[in-house]
Amino acid sequence: MRWFADNSELRGIREADIPDILIFGGIAISDESEKSLKEKMEEVKISIGFDPRIPLKWNFKSLKKLYIDWGKEDMYNRLLSASKTWRELIFTNMKDIDYTIIIAAIESYSKQKEILKKMKMDLTQYVFCDGLTRFALHVKEQEEGKKSDVVLDWPDRNCPDPFNIEYTSAYWNGMSSNKCVEYYSGSLRKLQFSDSILYSSMIHSTLLQYADLIVGASKEFFEMALGKRKDSFGVDMLKYVFNRFRGWPDKILGRGISISTNNVSFRKKVEELISEIIDERP
Repeated sequence: MRWFADNSELRGIREADIPDILIFGGIAISDESEKSLKEKMEEVKISIGFDPRIPLKWNFKSLKKLYIDWGKEDMYNRLLSASKTWRELIFTNMKDIDYTIIIAAIESYSKQKEILKKMKMDLTQYVFCDGLTRFALHVKEQEEGKKSDVVLDWPDRNCPDPFNIEYTSAYWNGMSSNKCVEYYSGSLRKLQFSDSILYSSMIHSTLLQYADLIVGASKEFFEMALGKRKDSFGVDMLKYVFNRFRGWPDKILGRGISISTNNVSFRKKVEELISEIIDERP
């Protein structure tokens, strides 16, 4: 069992100077399903006329420089113009694959730019902890006794410390690094987790590309819940795979979607949107 995870961020509704909500998460998947998901992603890339190893992500515009550096600007432009098509093909093709979505979000108590910048490393560590505790419980429930890994894209600003510090504490002690959160799963080493995080590159990892798509669509889910969007292509895509959220259908909030905030309204709006999506599904 592996948890392929990535991060994103957004501004909430408090008019913060910079993004004040961090998102972290992705997909928990077995070796068998991992192979199927990789093949499905590659099939989509081939079906739209491209090499199966090209990188895709939700915010595809962020890959423009990479494609230009590769001398493939024309390919980039064609993929950008067809971005809704290939994103929908990917999500619809994943409906029958067995995996579990785990997403965590944390809202800062401040909306001031300098404070948010100083807090970002701590907030990153906390939101990673929220997601990791849920993945560990998922492993305990589903795959106890089998080897498990956490696979992350190489972190922003080349700083893996928030993830490494938290993971080390969870691995040895079954506690968050600040000793405030107990891992109900017990220590990760007792669950046969690897003794360190595995880092890869989204550019070359098909599974991390799909994790990025899940997180990107989830960002729009939170924006829609907060009333920042009246409709959302990302939410429409999540609807295809909403039954893959941990805790489906009755306990998604808290198990598959974790929110750390003192904002009761934020939590309630997320809960309402979850219920709305579940009611819409056949």
